[in-house]
Amino acid sequence: HKWLIVAQNMAGMSDAAAAKVATGEPYYLPYRETFAMGKVKTMMWPEQTGVRSFNTSIEDAAGTDAGSMLFLPYRDGDASSLNLCRLSLEGARTAVMTFMHKCIVGSNAVINVNVWEPNGEVTTLATIADGATANLQVSSVNEGWTREKVDLSAFIGKPFIVVKLEATGEDDMPVFIDDIMIDDVY
Repeated sequence: HKWLIVAQNMAGMSDAAAAKVATGEPYYLPYRETFAMGKVKTMMWPEQTGVRSFNTSIEDAAGTDAGSMLFLPYRDGDASSLNLCRLSLEGARTAVMTFMHKCIVGSNAVINVNVWEPNGEVTTLATIADGATANLQVSSVNEGWTREKVDLSAFIGKPFIVVKLEATGEDDMPVFIDDIMIDDVY
């Protein structure tokens, strides 16, 4: 939800400020978003530095469902974060996220997998840089798409988390993300 916030006291009224607030119950495992036909079925939101952010796309897809998320930076160093819904790992023994990504080979694109906790702490779990992988287990490559696997088990027991897939790129070099799945894998 988006809210407009205004403060008022004896000195008068402040200017209005817009704020995004995630309310309601978190999603539970299993979680899956494929962006089929360029549509988003779960709650998520983009954030950005620069002009552009992640948007749905039917330009390319990891599978046959004709949809993914696309970040097309306007200039070098622009970044966008695809923030998944509030997610509870309650009852999980081992929580694992897999997702597909695709970048132009040789680009300076970087994808950070971050987790935001209710106390405001953000932890970077993995970094994918320029087609190479670091701190990840690459399980498959499909027509330029690479599947990544990231362990979220350290966050079991938290009231909820928000997974943030943050891409930084260069001028008009696309970064695609698709087929996000988080599940209890044992």
